[in-house]
Amino acid sequence: MRYETYPPILGVVLMLGLLLSACSTPKQNAQSSKPITFALIGDVPYSEHDEKVGFPNMGFKEFLALIEKETIAFKKPVVFVHGDSHYFRIDKPLLGSKSKRRIENFTRVETFGFPDVHWVHVTVDENDPNVFVFRQRIVEKNLLDHSRPVPP
Repeated sequence: MRYETYPPILGVVLMLGLLLSACSTPKQNAQSSKPITFALIGDVPYSEHDEKVGFPNMGFKEFLALIEKETIAFKKPVVFVHGDSHYFRIDKPLLGSKSKRRIENFTRVETFGFPDVHWVHVTVDENDPNVFVFRQRIVEKNLLDHSRPVPP
């Protein structure tokens, strides 16, 4: 895995861009004062169910094990932004391999995509313990009249 660090947003959030290719891992000191946001193009299977419905492993088990380990050690908010299936959701899909419970400081933001082209507004507030607030923003011009068939 290769990563790049971007300048902190408003001095509050550390951004990482990840490329799943090599074997080196991003190390973020647990004493860092900055929450982490990282992005990846592609969908990540978070459960055996995801693998059964068409996601091959493709190294994701190792990737998720690393993310679990680093997120637990970091103890501050970690936001993972990705897309590919174009299904908008904000949730906490990462389960602890030992606890089998949600890792509370890990949040996934899966973005909108074609044909539902809208956007996500992120507010970063370093005085809020959760740091991040997410709001979907629907682009009015991209709304459909659902009472009519969609032209081909």
